[in-house]
Amino acid sequence: MYSLRSWAAAVVCAVPVLASAQQPAATGTITGRVTDAGSGRPVVGAQVFVPETRQGAAVGDNGTFTIARVPNGPTTIRVQMLGYEPVTQPVTVPNNAPVTVNVLVLLCVPLRPLR
Repeated sequence: MYSLRSWAAAVVCAVPVLASAQQPAATGTITGRVTDAGSGRPVVGAQVFVPETRQGAAVGDNGTFTIARVPNGPTTIRVQMLGYEPVTQPVTVPNNAPVTVNVLVLLCVPLRPLR
């Protein structure tokens, strides 16, 4: 038969394990819009990602993106698109809530009309 001391030790050891297993990681969502700084047009197809977690999304037809289940707290996003300068921007992700980030990107080489 088990002694009371053995049962008490088992309970004390199991409580932290059970408590940590029941607490899901706190996450939020990053949403936003990526536009060309010169024209104001959406930069369709640009890649937006969180370098620390490798989570990301492509910018849609209306210039918007959504990255779900990002760990909450301070982080950064990076925006890349062929022909544009990459942009890194700090973001603080709230727990269980979206944060909106609007990013302007610049062309690497401005395009000139053909003559």
